[in-house]
Amino acid sequence: MLLINNLTFLSPWVLTGLLTLPVFWWFFRITPPVPSRVKFPPIAFMKDFSTSKQTSLKSPWWLILLRVSILLAIILYLARPVLYAEFEKSFYGPLILVVDDGWTAAPDWGKRRDTMVELVNSAAYRERGVIVITTASDLYVHEAGLPILNGKKALEIISSLEPKPWAADWSKTVNRLENTPTNFFNGAEIIWLSDGLELKNSKESLLKALQERASVRVMVPREIGTIPVLRRPKLESDGFKILLERSGNVGNEIHRLVGRDSDGFILVSKDFRILDGKQEVLATVKLPAGAQNRLARLELFGVRSAASTVLLDNRWSRHPIGIVDAGIADSQPLLAPNYFLERAFTGVAEIRKNDIEALLSRPLAVLVLSDMPLFDQMISKKIQEWVTKGGVLLHFAGPSLAHAVSQNNENYKEMLLPVKLRAGSRMFGGTMSWNKSGTLSPFPDSSPFFALSIPDDVTVRRQVVAEPTFVVDHLVWASLSDGSPLVTCDDLGKGKIVLVHTTANSAWSNLAMSGLFVEMLERIVGVSQGVIREHDSNLALQPLKSLDAFGQLGQAAPSSMAIPARYLEDINVGPNYPPGIYGDKEAWYAINLGFNIELPKPIVFSPEIDVTNDLKKSEINLRTPLLIIVLSLFIIDLLVSFNMRGALASFLPGLGALIIVFCFTKGGYAEEDKFALKNSLETRIAYVKTGNSNVDKTSLAGLAGLNTILRHRTSVELGVPQEIDLLRDELVFFPLIYFPIVEGHALAQEAQSNLISYMRYGGIVLLDARDPLEINNWEAIRLLVRRLNSPKLIPLPEDHVLTRTFYLTTDFPGRWAGGTLWVELADERVFDGVSSIIVGGNDWASAWAIDDQLRPINPVIPGGARQRELAYRFGVNLVMYALTGNYKSDQVHTPLILQRLGK
Repeated sequence: MLLINNLTFLSPWVLTGLLTLPVFWWFFRITPPVPSRVKFPPIAFMKDFSTSKQTSLKSPWWLILLRVSILLAIILYLARPVLYAEFEKSFYGPLILVVDDGWTAAPDWGKRRDTMVELVNSAAYRERGVIVITTASDLYVHEAGLPILNGKKALEIISSLEPKPWAADWSKTVNRLENTPTNFFNGAEIIWLSDGLELKNSKESLLKALQERASVRVMVPREIGTIPVLRRPKLESDGFKILLERSGNVGNEIHRLVGRDSDGFILVSKDFRILDGKQEVLATVKLPAGAQNRLARLELFGVRSAASTVLLDNRWSRHPIGIVDAGIADSQPLLAPNYFLERAFTGVAEIRKNDIEALLSRPLAVLVLSDMPLFDQMISKKIQEWVTKGGVLLHFAGPSLAHAVSQNNENYKEMLLPVKLRAGSRMFGGTMSWNKSGTLSPFPDSSPFFALSIPDDVTVRRQVVAEPTFVVDHLVWASLSDGSPLVTCDDLGKGKIVLVHTTANSAWSNLAMSGLFVEMLERIVGVSQGVIREHDSNLALQPLKSLDAFGQLGQAAPSSMAIPARYLEDINVGPNYPPGIYGDKEAWYAINLGFNIELPKPIVFSPEIDVTNDLKKSEINLRTPLLIIVLSLFIIDLLVSFNMRGALASFLPGLGALIIVFCFTKGGYAEEDKFALKNSLETRIAYVKTGNSNVDKTSLAGLAGLNTILRHRTSVELGVPQEIDLLRDELVFFPLIYFPIVEGHALAQEAQSNLISYMRYGGIVLLDARDPLEINNWEAIRLLVRRLNSPKLIPLPEDHVLTRTFYLTTDFPGRWAGGTLWVELADERVFDGVSSIIVGGNDWASAWAIDDQLRPINPVIPGGARQRELAYRFGVNLVMYALTGNYKSDQVHTPLILQRLGK
């Protein structure tokens, strides 16, 4: 009974053909079988011939039943029967796919998309509508309700879906469901493609909303693994520390932290282990200040995720800080202002101590003067020029500065002070003061110190006081509770002049002994050398580039919006503020996903929820078994017919031979014919299958990327690159074979013979060691070349045709640059001078490889767009060389050559 309830026909009108079965039964019954042919002697056997009336023989009942069964099976086949699982027997409404497409879905997005495609195809086969709901991006946000799509439209939407570099927001999904009438879900089937991870917003509300509307099945297309997250790096005096966390704590994991510059060149690489039972490890990386200042991003090698990528701006550069040393020994060095400054700046910047001229002779971000008024006009002029170009001059007050102001407070501009000061200094707790000490007021929102927490015990006992008539609000970065300025700043050209109105040590205040002092200095350093100008914090910083969920930096997302500068530190990554780069070309700021997100954890579903890690077949298409039944019954009927005619004996040998052909003949010939047909209909470049999946995937992606370049720049139209087995496949179809060398990949003698035969008849093989410094691979190439009986190899001559088949080039980099390209000596060739073997080690496939969005997959080293462009040009020249040989090699660029010679 269960089988009948779950059996559905997608074309039920065909079942009306069952009404004709009684007619066919009657027809088969009255139709006698074909009479058998029997050889008999002539007249002598007819003496007992009877002339009485005889009735024709009827078909036996079992033969009638056999033929009616064939008709029944054909009718059922045409009716498209489908057997559903028990829980699907009432699903007659739309298929609703709820897809988690946040950043945690990126690691297995390919499998997730394949699952969606298969589910939609199944729904389309059953002529059901499809609804796609994404939990991170708002599909159809401007449309009312949930639109029902046909299979074609649903597949188009699925193909365009990409994971988003922010967390899924299940609350929005719940709101959309609640705003949709409940009768809309009648007979619907809900499948939640969950990433299996839970963030700050609980799954309970979403599950409840789904279960209230229809039966829910949760699908997790992969076993839940750990998701690594990189947190905010912390600068150290000789490098930085960064916290690496993971979503689980089971098993040991080794991750490689890689630091790259803006061109993709690797500056630092270090492995770190997370032990079993632990969820985090604090990674310490040490590198020179010059290298650290070039860092543009940190990432976990092999992990394609926005949470495992950190974009860096000038806040993580160790800006060179110059502390002016007067050269006078202090009787109490541990209480000296410069001692406090050195301790505070440690880990924030690269500290230098010297006189002013020596400090300004090298690149400098901040120049610090502790109670040192400027009297020397020549020195003041040099500092002024330096500030105008973008430097930050940081003054600290003290007795010397107070005395100098008392002598001449009118020329504060010449002394490079941001505001005019009153003569002398102000002391709290004096005879004319009501307050014993001054406390700090909250920092204004236009200050770079905005949002810093002020300890209650920080007090100021003495300060230099600004003239109130010369104080403008935007010049004040910090003030005391009575309104008198504590830190003032004024612009000078592209730079700034900052004055802290108290001392850098504990002589006038305890500010220098607090953690607030370090934080304030960090903010002051942060406004130096191109970092966002905090006093313009109301400015809207425009999105320049956005980071996708796979950790790739590209064009700004369409949904991204400008960010007010003062909210940069506290911004929450989302659709309007995706991770990436904000600001302008001169001053930009990095927003990262891993800084403010909660660590995901595996979802624990209750036992009553149907959860699977794989795509279960929830339906069985019965057309295939019915087709097999029809063919089997037809063969049985055929055998019966031959037997009744007496011709079975003559038919069986042919049938036996046919069975032997189909069952015992090797299928390799058909495969070989298919291979030959496919590769003879269009020109393809082949690559050798090495057995290393990563290398083989790179070869395919690289040659596919080269095909794209050829289509865009030339008239060459190549087919999809073909993977070949040198031992089994025919090589003659390919003008060029790319052969990446991997350690341990031995070449059989027969494969070597095939390769020798291929080159003898004009084929070209590119041997790629994939690393100019990989000794083992080069040794394997040397041995292989010797076994291939190749003529003498020489470095590529400057006038070789390979340098000018399409582009004029003398450099042939790949992922690596600088390696030597080797070709056969032309005089030792029988053909037209074309080298049948080309040897190098620059890993060209990695440089050519692009993804589905036509973006480079691998960085090039040392890097730069120019290196990748030269790699593409070499690929174009190589293909042209393989297709045309030396044809008109001296005429390809004759006009340009003559023009250059004329110059």
